[in-house]
Amino acid sequence: MEINETFVRTSKNYGINSFVVAENTFSPKNKIFNGFSTNFNGVVLHGKAIPISPICTDSKIELENPNISLELNIEKNYTSPIILNFDFSQNDTLVDTIKINVKDGVTAKFLITYTSNKNAYHNGFITFDCEKNSNIDCVLICDLSYESDNFLNIENTLKENSKLKFTIVDFAGKTSVSRFLTDITGNNASSQLKMMYIGEKEGKIDLNFAQNIYGKNSYALIKTIGALQGNSQKNFKGLIDFKKGASKSKGVEEELCLTLSKNAKSKALPLLCCGEEDVDGSHSSATGKIGDKELFYIMSRGLSRAEGLKLLLKAKLTKVLDDVFDEKIKSQIYEKIDRKIINEDDRF
Repeated sequence: MEINETFVRTSKNYGINSFVVAENTFSPKNKIFNGFSTNFNGVVLHGKAIPISPICTDSKIELENPNISLELNIEKNYTSPIILNFDFSQNDTLVDTIKINVKDGVTAKFLITYTSNKNAYHNGFITFDCEKNSNIDCVLICDLSYESDNFLNIENTLKENSKLKFTIVDFAGKTSVSRFLTDITGNNASSQLKMMYIGEKEGKIDLNFAQNIYGKNSYALIKTIGALQGNSQKNFKGLIDFKKGASKSKGVEEELCLTLSKNAKSKALPLLCCGEEDVDGSHSSATGKIGDKELFYIMSRGLSRAEGLKLLLKAKLTKVLDDVFDEKIKSQIYEKIDRKIINEDDRF
């Protein structure tokens, strides 16, 4: 089955238009999930929610019975982060929909975490509907075990003068598929997506991100930085699309993948589309290893190869992780990176 198709079709020779999974991957999994917790009293739980077909192209494959469905109406400012925590310690399956409605002029932060120490299946659909003058900062962490399958779809709408900053941390498992789509419909709005990921063993990562700019004087950013170990593979598909009416808007797209193994494979397809004049768009993509000169310099200061590699990698990832507003969580992420990065024999 082909899923997570690119927003703009490209030559099939690139082998990046879609991601292939087994036919039974999306079979309905009607299991109870007991691991949800939150500090926010305004959560509305539904027994049933809108169908999830976030990354499937086959409309028949719809998970119409999520085991958790939430709706949050954010009507006032929050100084402390709103936490949504999904813990798989008692479960192996989560199919969730989260709909977040942000009212005019509201400022809030979100921390959404998915954690598992055992094999798990996750299929999530998150939406942010940001009204005028709202300001949202969301950190999302996927920390599932290696044998897990993780499918995540995020869709957002931004109105006039609204701001959305999204930071995703993905310790990718066996399969990690992400789709992110924002429609910037209002003028003077801003949508920023930053993501870090680490692939390992035989893991496969497929990233499909798009920012559509309809409003004037608006801003969109896509920035991903990640590392691949072992035989892991990653596809990056990024798009910033200046629609008619988006004059004086700016879009920036940056993708960096560090291959820590000679067997790791990375594909990237950064795209800019433009249907309007007087816009500013840029994109860049790079794949490579940690520089030998940098590594030699670090090792000359008494660090081992593995220690130097971790230090240099974390320095690169800082460009994403600096946006994690919780210092305790940020420290835990760096500790996890230390545990994830190993000194393999098949390095360059």
